[in-house]
Amino acid sequence: MPTLPYELNLAIGGLNNNQRQEILFVLNDVDKISFSDLNKKTGIDGPSLSNHLKILSRALLAEHFYDHKIGNDKFSYYRISPLGKRLLQNLLGTLYVRIEKTRISTTFQRVVERETTSYSSDVLMSGKPRKSIVMATT
Repeated sequence: MPTLPYELNLAIGGLNNNQRQEILFVLNDVDKISFSDLNKKTGIDGPSLSNHLKILSRALLAEHFYDHKIGNDKFSYYRISPLGKRLLQNLLGTLYVRIEKTRISTTFQRVVERETTSYSSDVLMSGKPRKSIVMATT
C-alpha cells in the first residue's frame, strides 16, 4: 500500500492545529517577524507560541533565523519556509478552485431552473414552447 513521504506527513501534522495555521498565515504575510511581534499579532501565549513554532520548524513549514544589526534589539526572527509557502498556496488555490466551481455550478443551476420554469409556464400558457438558449460550462 502506498504511503505519503515522511516529510509530507510532517507538514500535514504541522498544519493540524488552528493556532499553527494562524501562525502560518501571519508568517505568510510578512518577510520576517520577531517572536514578540508574532506573540502580539496572534495573541498566543509565549510557551504555546514557542511550542507551535518548534513544531512548524520541524515540519519544515517555518524557519527560525538570526539577523543582528547595530541598534536593533530584535535579532531572532521567523518566516514561512518555501515549502510552507507552496503548501499554503496550493491548499488555498485548491479551495478557491472548488469555491469557484461551486459558484459557477450554482449559478448555472439557477439559470437552468429559471429557464425550465419559464419554459414550463410558457408551455402551459400558450401550448407552444418558446425558444430558449441553454448555457453550458465545462
